[in-house]
Amino acid sequence: MGSAGMIGHGAVLLVQMKMQLIWASLGLVGALFLGAVLIGLVERWRKRSASAGLTAGDQLSHFRELYARGVLTKEEFERIRAQLAVKLREEMQLKEAAPAQATAPPEPSRPAGPPSSDGIQTSEPPPAP
Repeated sequence: MGSAGMIGHGAVLLVQMKMQLIWASLGLVGALFLGAVLIGLVERWRKRSASAGLTAGDQLSHFRELYARGVLTKEEFERIRAQLAVKLREEMQLKEAAPAQATAPPEPSRPAGPPSSDGIQTSEPPPAP
């Protein structure tokens, strides 16, 4: 009877050791999975923050405002605008085109009349005095 008790006690110890091994393995797998998730999140954040900078259009607006305030000279602004135009075309995925010449907007064929009492401007000529 003594040896049978020892075998039963050994089997219980073996089962306990297997359970400890299973829990340790699950803990290790969980830690590896958590590490992989964290690495993926950091990579996504790093890629997003690199592309979240100012666009060429935003930069051009800023420099245009500086030029309007007189901080930049016309030559400086034109040089910056030429550099940003290349980046702007790349952002918009356009082929390089010839620079469009500035043209004045067409003048209206009839002079506009004064605004009415409700603030809407009519296209009729003002009444003769």
